[in-house]
Amino acid sequence: MQRLLFGPVHTKMLDMLVHEEAKEPPKCILDVGCGTGRFLRAASIRWPQAQLLGVDPAEQMVLEAARLNPQATFKVGFAESLPFPD
Repeated sequence: MQRLLFGPVHTKMLDMLVHEEAKEPPKCILDVGCGTGRFLRAASIRWPQAQLLGVDPAEQMVLEAARLNPQATFKVGFAESLPFPD
């Protein structure tokens, strides 16, 4: 079910980043509400040099995201108070 729901959204977001990449490839991608990190896994294929960051309020999701995507950095946190510097 997640592929049906999130797949098209993730594809659209990645396509938007590709359009912006015409100017310069992203150096850092932050996924707020990252869940299991599916979006960042897809982004890592297109931009292996980018720093990948994910945040989610559910600790189990963050643990699973880190397991599935060890090259990214994941933290438990909320969108209103991100655990990353500005």
